[in-house]
This record gives sequence, structure tokens and C-alpha cells, in this order.
Amino acid sequence: MFNQNDFIEKCEAAISTPNALEVITSLVNDAIAKPQDLENAFVGCDDEEHLVHVSDDLTIVHIRLTPNVHFPPHDHLMNAVVGIYEGCETHIFYDRTEHGIVAKPAVTVAAGNLVAVDVDAIHSVVNTGKNRAAALHVYLGNLVEQERSIWAPDAVTEAPYSDDVYFDLAGPYDVALPYELPAVSRAYSA
Repeated sequence: MFNQNDFIEKCEAAISTPNALEVITSLVNDAIAKPQDLENAFVGCDDEEHLVHVSDDLTIVHIRLTPNVHFPPHDHLMNAVVGIYEGCETHIFYDRTEHGIVAKPAVTVAAGNLVAVDVDAIHSVVNTGKNRAAALHVYLGNLVEQERSIWAPDAVTEAPYSDDVYFDLAGPYDVALPYELPAVSRAYSA
């Protein structure tokens, strides 16, 4: 059975170790290996993004992505481990250039797998499946207070990140498919 408090305590303990990223990756991998336990632990948590825990060194967010919603490019400025336990997430990583950002090939990650997001990474996220996806996102830092950036669809305009802008810039990934924009989440609001 997945216990949120136990998971938080183990992640917090890992942060102070020299191999924190490796230990947290293992913890997330163990958690997603039992998807029904995670589903049971987050019953009734239908928000697109739900803040599970935040401290100076760690942020844990439970994510449920609506199909065909493409969230805009953004950075975190900290390492992160994403463990998908239901559906899939497609991550598009970007290179920074003098004229904005340029997309690399998309990487789709199915349930039972992890995505490592490096400290310098810029990425956008979309659920390319037909049903909602679910994942644990664990950030090695305080994502709520981190000043970070978001990019407009033109991939040139960089602005300070906010939940409102993040959801305002979200749009359909494939205009030929059904699209329903989720309500603005306040997961990262202080």
C-alpha cells in the first residue's frame, strides 16, 4: 500500500544524501510499480495538478493530465523525476537558441516508466492518449518559490512562470481531436 507520508519522509531523507537523485528515482520507480496502490492513495484527487508536499529541498506533485491538452514549454531549474503510473505523458524537450527555443523529437512515456528532467531542461507536456494520465512528479527543490520561465507558442517569447499563464497558454495538441481545457490549478501557488 502506498503511504504518502512514508513516501515524503523517504524522499526528504534522500535529499541530504550524496546520491539523492538516484535514491529518489528508485523511490518513484518502486511507487509506480504498484499503480493500483497509487490510484487508491489519490482517489478523489482529480485536479490536473495536486501539490502533495513542498519544502525547501523537495516538491511532490500528483498530476492527472487531460487528453490532448498541450501545456506550454517551461523550465523548473531543478532536477525532477516523473513516474507515470496510468496512461502516458509525451514530453517535448527544447534547446535554447539566441532566437528562442527549438523543439527536439517528442518522447512518449507509458505507465510504469520514468522521465528524468535535468536541471537545465526546458520541456512541454501533453497526454497523447485517449484517457487521463496519472503520474508522480518529484522535484529536487522548492518548485513553488522557484522563479522560472514559460514560453509562448511562438517559442520566442519567454516570460515569468505562473499557473495562470501556464493554463492560459495550454491548447489542443491535435486540433482534429476532442479538446477540453482543464480548470486552472493552484498546485504551485504559495
